[in-house]
Amino acid sequence: MIERKNRMVNSIFQNVDCISFYVDDLDNGISFYSNSLGLKLLWRAEYSCGLGMSDGITEVVLVNEHNPQVNFKVESVECALKDFLAAGGNLEYGPFDIDIGKFDVLVDKW
Repeated sequence: MIERKNRMVNSIFQNVDCISFYVDDLDNGISFYSNSLGLKLLWRAEYSCGLGMSDGITEVVLVNEHNPQVNFKVESVECALKDFLAAGGNLEYGPFDIDIGKFDVLVDKW
């Protein structure tokens, strides 16, 4: 729990869902991270792929676009969005539906 304006609140983040890394070639990236370093290929799309870590929680997502990011899992996108905005963050776009639920892109005040 964290203290905010003299009241205790729970963290909005459950865990790191995924971390993305740029690679110029997905096949080479898969070879490096999966075949050489032991991450398991979970899914693959035209310009990205997901690799599972041993904890089964966090994915390494390889992308062909320069867009590094860290994605956090939350209990409720709508509730987390309200808390994030109230804390001074900004909504870049979203929320929108993805295969596994809802997603939005937020930026902190820096």
